[in-house]
Amino acid sequence: MPSASKARVLIVDDLPAKHLVYRAILDNPEFELVSVRSGPEALRALLDQEFAVVLLDVNMPDMDGFETARMIRARKKCAHTPIIFVTAHADELHAVRGYAYGAVDYMLAPIVPEVLRTKVGVFAELYRREQQITRQARDRVAHAEVQRAYLAETLEATTDFVARFDIEGRVQYMNRAGRDLLGLAPDAAISLAGCMPPWAYEVLMSEGVRAAHERGTWSRESALLRVDGTEVPVSQVVVVHRDPAGRVEFYTTIARDITDAKRAAEELAVHRRGLESLVQQRTAELEASNRRLRLADRMAAVGTLAAGLGHDMGNLLMPIRLRLDVLEGAGLPAASAEDVAAIRKASDYLQRMTRGLRLFALDPASAAGLDESTRLPAWWEEVSPFLRNAVPKGVPVEARIDSGLPAVAIPPHRFTQAVYNLVQNAGEACRDTQGGWVRVTASLAPGAGGRNILVGVHDNGAGMTAEVRRRCFEPFYTTKSRGLSTGLGLALVHAAVAQCGGSVEITSEPGRGTSFLLTLPSRPAGPARGSTPPATRRGVVQVKDARVRAYITSVLRNHGVEVRAMGNDPDLAVAVMEGATCAERAAEFLSGAPGRAAILYGVASGPPGAVTVPERASPAAIREAVRTALGAQGEQTNEAGHPAAVCG
Repeated sequence: MPSASKARVLIVDDLPAKHLVYRAILDNPEFELVSVRSGPEALRALLDQEFAVVLLDVNMPDMDGFETARMIRARKKCAHTPIIFVTAHADELHAVRGYAYGAVDYMLAPIVPEVLRTKVGVFAELYRREQQITRQARDRVAHAEVQRAYLAETLEATTDFVARFDIEGRVQYMNRAGRDLLGLAPDAAISLAGCMPPWAYEVLMSEGVRAAHERGTWSRESALLRVDGTEVPVSQVVVVHRDPAGRVEFYTTIARDITDAKRAAEELAVHRRGLESLVQQRTAELEASNRRLRLADRMAAVGTLAAGLGHDMGNLLMPIRLRLDVLEGAGLPAASAEDVAAIRKASDYLQRMTRGLRLFALDPASAAGLDESTRLPAWWEEVSPFLRNAVPKGVPVEARIDSGLPAVAIPPHRFTQAVYNLVQNAGEACRDTQGGWVRVTASLAPGAGGRNILVGVHDNGAGMTAEVRRRCFEPFYTTKSRGLSTGLGLALVHAAVAQCGGSVEITSEPGRGTSFLLTLPSRPAGPARGSTPPATRRGVVQVKDARVRAYITSVLRNHGVEVRAMGNDPDLAVAVMEGATCAERAAEFLSGAPGRAAILYGVASGPPGAVTVPERASPAAIREAVRTALGAQGEQTNEAGHPAAVCG
């Protein structure tokens, strides 16, 4: 056998010169070259030694290359040795014949050294790898013998039941764990029938043995029998063992006690059923939440549309109301005055509807305006058209708001949204009620010294059950169709009232209507200011916006103020101004003479005694600012119900 580092190459050729050529080409320390000059010599060499490859000449005397190859292939020892035919005759029939005798290649002379060297190198490498694999196989066989001994020790040490039995069911071997599991003494006689309950033994010998014959193994849950008659549930496997001829020698069965596993499986099944029920419940809740979120997105889009619509309607109504104010002060004939009054009524209604839309569309969670308050009479005038459109047709909405109430300490937009949700729910509750009605009330809370105001929304509709009353403020809880309600309306009401320091109470019974009572803290109004304006004053309006300037001019004239074009008249009593420096100019103007009035347009603050008007203020706010500045009698509130901004 060649060494592990060299591969033998057998050169078969009757010409010595060719041997020299081959040796020159294959001069490599990795090759061991053996030369013979005839077929019989090659056969003898192959009997004595192993070769990586044979270089065989086709044309030789006595026994040619084809016959030599045939005899090489006929011998078992060298039947798979690679043969490369070498010849100078380029004949396809010779090549076909060579391949038929088992050649792996067919080379024509003259030989290309690099080609021959490469091909022989490939077969030499294959031979070395084959030898390496053979050595590894022998090592593995020896290792397997060692492992077999270890396995015998392992079988005795394992905690599973292991037994070997023959085709008749006679036990030939049982490990220590098996005897301990069954309670058998080490020297006790063993029979497989005595190790198992009758039903388990019958299944094993019929179904188990037959399946093992067909598939090699069989497994299922079964049972063993202790000597005290107790059945032990087990997971059992049967393996069939055959001799090289395929005849059954014996069977091995392995069984594991699954008492604890079965108990755990039963507990797991209970938990799994509970988990499946919980998953179904949570899935239903998530689907419902998803539907509510989609509806909330649609409601957000409606809010955006309402805000835009309110803004655009306000812009369109501004010039109409300005011109109506001018016409009303122009001394029109009675017939024309009635027409103007009708237009005024319609525009006022649209203005209130616009204001309601804008209040409804504001973000209730916004921190803006937290210090604002709401004057209930003025607020109701603004939002009543909007709220009446929130209930089904035919359900009246009426208000009973006591006079002289202080402002409530909640921003108008949050108050509007809270009352809107309550009025809308009340209207829905009255949809199927004959003679249904919705009523909004406001009065001082008893026993609070005027510090709290009760705002109520009442209806005579279907009413609530105790369960609905208990859960109605929960987010996403609703008794309406999921496509019609988000379940957030009453949660918004509760959050808005709680944020301003108030509380909500519910009184309701099924079939007897519902009353929501909001207890809200009040915010005292600022002190009244000014006295009756003089009969004739002079003023100037320095505002860039022509529409606003014309309107303020007409309001001043209605109050007996003569509006001048220039602002350098020393007898000016009223000045309306805007711009970054208007506060300084107003301070200078007010200090110039007693009794002067200054109105600052588009700013938030000014010197003491000045009245500020926000930019894009409503006509009512402008009129109120003029009345405040001129000392007119009346409540100092703007259209939104806020105290007039008098700087002090």
